[in-house]
Amino acid sequence: MSGIIWDVLSRVNRWWVDERRVVDDEHIGRFLSSAVKWNPRIFVVDDVVDGVYTLRGPRQVGKTTMLKLFIKDLLGSGYSGTSVIYVPCDVLRDYRELLELLVNIRRRIRGRIVIILDEVGFVDEWQRAVKVFVDQGSLRNTTIIACGSHAVDVKKGAAYLVGRRGSARHPIDRVLLPMSFREYVSIIKPGLIRNIMCLEDVLSMDPIRREAIIGELSELFAMYLITGGFPRAIDEYIKNGTISRETLSDFINYLSKDITKLGKSESLAKSVLASILRQRCNPVSWNSIAREIGISQPTAREYGDLLSRMYIIKLIYYPNRTFLGPDERKNKKLILRDPLLYHIASLWIRNFPEISINPDEIISWNIEYEAQYIVEMVVLEHISRQHTVYYWRHNKELDAVIIERGFARGIEVKWKERISRGEIRDIIRTYNKIPMKKKKLIVITKRAYEERENAILIPAPLFLTLRGL
Repeated sequence: MSGIIWDVLSRVNRWWVDERRVVDDEHIGRFLSSAVKWNPRIFVVDDVVDGVYTLRGPRQVGKTTMLKLFIKDLLGSGYSGTSVIYVPCDVLRDYRELLELLVNIRRRIRGRIVIILDEVGFVDEWQRAVKVFVDQGSLRNTTIIACGSHAVDVKKGAAYLVGRRGSARHPIDRVLLPMSFREYVSIIKPGLIRNIMCLEDVLSMDPIRREAIIGELSELFAMYLITGGFPRAIDEYIKNGTISRETLSDFINYLSKDITKLGKSESLAKSVLASILRQRCNPVSWNSIAREIGISQPTAREYGDLLSRMYIIKLIYYPNRTFLGPDERKNKKLILRDPLLYHIASLWIRNFPEISINPDEIISWNIEYEAQYIVEMVVLEHISRQHTVYYWRHNKELDAVIIERGFARGIEVKWKERISRGEIRDIIRTYNKIPMKKKKLIVITKRAYEERENAILIPAPLFLTLRGL
């Protein structure tokens, strides 16, 4: 084992000398100085068992910071500094060197240890090292967390380790997504939505209080549509009123490198993403995208699947006849999973940062002219984190349908101030063609709130704070 690697580990694991020095870590330092102190606690102290976990998610979402905060929690709960080992895997050459490091760590340190392998995707076939380590019986008193921004590689590696995950607590494969609007509000204005959990809380709320809350949420939502749920972008926007060119460039450069690392064409990925943006949430087939950009249908599907596994886009399907699963033969909606990702995609397909473009102008244009589609994407992403979501079509389209205990719940996004009764009737007519019992339709609006006999009109900012319907 190279002494250089141990030197690197000694420098990054500052808490080995003194547990209190964990606060000197650069990620924790940035967290403490940030206006956005978001710690989703994907891992907690009780997760420390003999087992192997994985953590994945999109770039720049805060995985490393969250892991460093987890280390701080471990040290604060009584774990010794040398029992927690953070390994930045970009210092390792291959899986053999990783295996040698794991074995050396286990031999050097007695008792319970936690090994965090960050950016594990830098090590080709990293899962082979972990597999051999487990097969040697070395997992006793050892917790391993393999984390990577290269989400495709981490997921593939996890599949290789079936049967070798030890006693890791469910879920063994965890995902950190950009913060939801509810989380965003809870960070920026703690207490504003503390008593709002489900739709019934909104319906029973004092009307004057509800209107006041809608006003405050609308201001926050205007910011969220710019920054999305990425902590670095939110922090910059709160402090400076803009997202820096450097932050946007970093995100795009990471995206390009990840695609290239997988042996895929950056140019083709851009073309597919550009076609998805042009669909504006309308259902589409891979055949249509392929014809539009002049590639084969399997290639279009391959790149769409890649973007999905990288947490850039999400697929919303039409339901099968039983409403128990998707009909994958039908057209599907392809949505960007976060407002910032929408802006990043808009910049990337215009060849930013290679070509000099003012990012603020592109983001402002998106907000002014594309808000309907961005809000629809935000709504679909929000409800898909809690439910299986489909879209429905019968002459006209219904944006989303969720199934709860044998009942359908229809959701339509109308990002405007006023919705006429005729529009509601058209939506209800489409909704009624769903062959099952139905709950009252929800229409997502810009500001209007109204309880009607056949529908509930609720502003998007308020709806997006709900944990349940």
